[in-house]
Amino acid sequence: MRIKQGGGKWLLVALLSGSIAGGICIFVGIPQFLANVIPFGVSAAVFYAARSQWLQ
Repeated sequence: MRIKQGGGKWLLVALLSGSIAGGICIFVGIPQFLANVIPFGVSAAVFYAARSQWLQ
């Protein structure tokens, strides 16, 4: 598995989207279990959806 040139920005987008989702969960006051699971799911989904952008 190799990362394309410039693919790091897509990996960073995946991590930042999870962080944003976590901030929203904390702001809304979602229970702790869901506030931990939702950002991970969002990051994983963006990571998987953008795989053609970063994976060779």
